[in-house]
Amino acid sequence: MRKMKLVGSTEDAIFYSSIWTSDDEARLLHLVTLYDPRAVDWATISSELRRNVRSCKHKYRIIYKQREPKRVAEYADAVSHAVKKQYTQNQSVDWARVSESVGLSERECLEANRFGDGKARWIYDPDTFSWDMANRMTKFIEMNYPRPLPVNYTAVSNYMWIELDDCVKMVGLLRGEMMWTKDAVAKVVELRGQGMKYKDIARQLSPNLTATTVSDSGRFAKY
Repeated sequence: MRKMKLVGSTEDAIFYSSIWTSDDEARLLHLVTLYDPRAVDWATISSELRRNVRSCKHKYRIIYKQREPKRVAEYADAVSHAVKKQYTQNQSVDWARVSESVGLSERECLEANRFGDGKARWIYDPDTFSWDMANRMTKFIEMNYPRPLPVNYTAVSNYMWIELDDCVKMVGLLRGEMMWTKDAVAKVVELRGQGMKYKDIARQLSPNLTATTVSDSGRFAKY
């Protein structure tokens, strides 16, 4: 009789069953801070902690999501006050100066600030869309929130000085994502009725939406 093979590897078993002590978590946080966020050597950290890479990444993501909001919230008032003072005087914010005045890193200041007077809107328009702005935002996210870190859109909004919801929507568009709302569907129907090609319709809706995504969606087959 053949022996039943256990589901998953030994590494998977370690990943799901390992218990992390507070000392383990503190050691993990310390090791991660030794690296540039874009180039964390997870293999070395894994070896140091004697845990697999997946387990280390998973635990760090959990700790980060629990720890950062609490730490940042403690300084929110001080950061917001410093930002408001600068913006009121200069109509701009020097995040290095804010960082120095409150004793947090620039990224933590960007995450903590709640003052947002004068933030611009960023609604996609094919005739005015700027790849310079888009690339600036993408670079900021890649530098400060590499996987497995979740993107902090408050920080993105403060860095770009653009409304938070618009930043979230633009990131989605840059990834080629599309929310097929009634307005979006109506727009496609209208443009198809005018004889516009799918590739041109795609550009009207998003900077990175493909003609195939629109034409193969099945939503507009009868048009």
